[in-house]
Amino acid sequence: MRKTVLILLLAFAVLLTGCGGQTAGESSAGVKPESAQNANNGVLSEEEAKQALLTELDAEDSSEFTVGLLREAELGEAKVYAFELVGKSGGAGTVYFVHSESGKVYPNSNELLLDKFKESEDKEQYKKEKYIDADIYYLAMKSINDPEELTWEAYIVADAAYSDLAAAKKAVVANHVQNHPVLSLLGKHIDEIVAATGLDPQIAEVEDIEGVENYTIHEINFEDALVFFDNEDIASQIFIEGQREFLGVQLGNTFDQISEVLGLPESISEDPFFEDVHTMRYVFDDFTLEFYAESREAPTASAMVTYQN
Repeated sequence: MRKTVLILLLAFAVLLTGCGGQTAGESSAGVKPESAQNANNGVLSEEEAKQALLTELDAEDSSEFTVGLLREAELGEAKVYAFELVGKSGGAGTVYFVHSESGKVYPNSNELLLDKFKESEDKEQYKKEKYIDADIYYLAMKSINDPEELTWEAYIVADAAYSDLAAAKKAVVANHVQNHPVLSLLGKHIDEIVAATGLDPQIAEVEDIEGVENYTIHEINFEDALVFFDNEDIASQIFIEGQREFLGVQLGNTFDQISEVLGLPESISEDPFFEDVHTMRYVFDDFTLEFYAESREAPTASAMVTYQN
């Protein structure tokens, strides 16, 4: 009888021990601290994102500023944290972005959106328009859990991001000019142009349109274009004729056809010095561009590019 009771007690103890081990195992696998869950699914919590930012800035123990969550945003299916660093001595804060999945820290939204674009396998979905000879792409990120939704935008051209469309188009123009065989001569010294083209400069007399006094300058005739130099021998103007293509248009196009590519001009007017000449003028960062035609509807016959230094 005692042996039977002892066997039953031992069996019951084994049963309890087995059940207890299973319960403990279920507890450790099914209920986890937030940090453990984040470690498994690769998504940073707000506190972990903040720590990633401080680590990136090598400022874990800094007492010179405070860090606070400014906003949360959504980029695709990922969450992005926007933190603001404010110096304790005052002044404007600095905003940093932390991607919750990659843990990468960005000093501005442009770099964040550019990374998103580069990682995408379907870049055509972001294409906004073609300007001159380049595609411009557009990405946006919106804040979430925000009473006033905020949008961060980026316009991307040739692996560089810009905050607005105008800046992106300026970058397209600058890149085009830099790589164009004629326009790239603008602003260069005569010695550099002689070395590049193998052409010697000529002396040209320029008639003073105001009738005061004519003067002489250096000029080089290069590929249907006359390159004029100022008194410091810098290429200050380029007069273009023929069917030369540049900035996505070519001479022979009408004013309307050109404006469809380059956008609205600065002005269209009759030339004050020459009869039957109409001028359409564009202003860019480093130069102005004028197209000439007999009327607003006539094909353009020539153009003048003037360096602005």
